[in-house]
Amino acid sequence: YLVEVRLDDKTAGRPIAAVSDLVLLAFDKRRGWQRRAHFVETAPGRYRAMLDATPPVGRVELLVSSASQDLPFSAGRVGAIERSAP
Repeated sequence: YLVEVRLDDKTAGRPIAAVSDLVLLAFDKRRGWQRRAHFVETAPGRYRAMLDATPPVGRVELLVSSASQDLPFSAGRVGAIERSAP
């Protein structure tokens, strides 16, 4: 799965560029499964991470974190991937 996010400084009204420590945490809280991936910047304030695998079924929560931006995982929920049995 390709995960893309955009970081904006809402006060200044501009993208937050050059964040080198942005990390994706994907986890399934019911199964204990988790993966982390580092984001790369694709344009000013736009970042992309590749999630190489997910469980075959279930809900995978997606969170981002950056120490340099004082953004903990608990404040960085960006969505979820829902997979059901065929």
